[in-house]
Amino acid sequence: MQALTIRPANRDDLEAISALASAAILRQDMTVAEAARRGFLVSGFDIEQYADFLNRAEYFLVAVYDDRIVAMLLAYRSETIRCDESSNMLLRLSLQRPFVLIKQVVVDAAHAGKGIGTKLYRSLIENEPELDLIAVVVEQPPNERSAVFHARNGFSQVAQLLPLPDVDGQVRSRSVWFRPAFVDRERLPALRIRFASVGEQQGVLSGQLENALGLYTHEDNLNWTKFGQLITFMLALFAGFSFIWEAPASISNGVIGLFLILGGFMINWIFSRKLRSGLLYMESHKARVCELEQRLKRLDPGFVPIITVDDVRIAGRSQTVQLMQWVPRAAYGVWTLCSVALLPKLYLAFRILMG
Repeated sequence: MQALTIRPANRDDLEAISALASAAILRQDMTVAEAARRGFLVSGFDIEQYADFLNRAEYFLVAVYDDRIVAMLLAYRSETIRCDESSNMLLRLSLQRPFVLIKQVVVDAAHAGKGIGTKLYRSLIENEPELDLIAVVVEQPPNERSAVFHARNGFSQVAQLLPLPDVDGQVRSRSVWFRPAFVDRERLPALRIRFASVGEQQGVLSGQLENALGLYTHEDNLNWTKFGQLITFMLALFAGFSFIWEAPASISNGVIGLFLILGGFMINWIFSRKLRSGLLYMESHKARVCELEQRLKRLDPGFVPIITVDDVRIAGRSQTVQLMQWVPRAAYGVWTLCSVALLPKLYLAFRILMG
């Protein structure tokens, strides 16, 4: 029988890590007492997400016993926190000094109570002795096992927060547990965090949605402006084409015709790029608007949607988008035909130039 070993995780471990975490996920059939006794995870990740953490998390540790992964610890430094991690970013801005965020710690149920989780924490502390540690523990339902575990390992509860809904749509309060670096053991932070009510969250999201819709409308109007400019330039090009087509062949008219052809293709290329970039921005922005709306609907099911993912006519590609995608191609095609029609004029001008 082998001794317990702690080592960094690797890609070959991801399937076992995902299975270990899945077994610890909070289930609908769990009673409050069972959840408090066993401990649980709320945010489960798939293998691809764990692979992403493997690339960016400074501390992704596994405990191996008899060639089997029986526990894991996922943690990373505060500077690694991404902007889309709203609650973690709030901690980073509030604490205003570097720390290590403990994202997940899981011990296999058959090996619980053997001090494996503590050994994982000790390994983390040995690697970062000068940095504070922060863990966030779910309070609804109470995760008493996790709270007791952190208190036993030198953590103190310093704040509470109410994040956005979890993946199942439930809003669960969290307690923030803090363990100062050993060099300053008695120091506890004054975190500027408090409970945010559902109304406050709804107000923030409504403001974000209003701003997003304003930008979306602005970009839509801007795309129509680009479209109108393209039509204006095409009419000017057609006027130039008509002049060269009807004018007698000469060297000057040949030079003008050559510049007209090249200028027409350049104008079409510029506007096709401008329209394409605007349409891609609109699609991306519409996705963000739909995401904000979904969050509002989870906070308040009675919220009346403005742009909804349930209506493909609005959230999907509209006929306007399809029209603006084809107009530059049509303009290219028409101008190509006009350019081909002018080639005999250019040929005659060349013959005159050559004498």
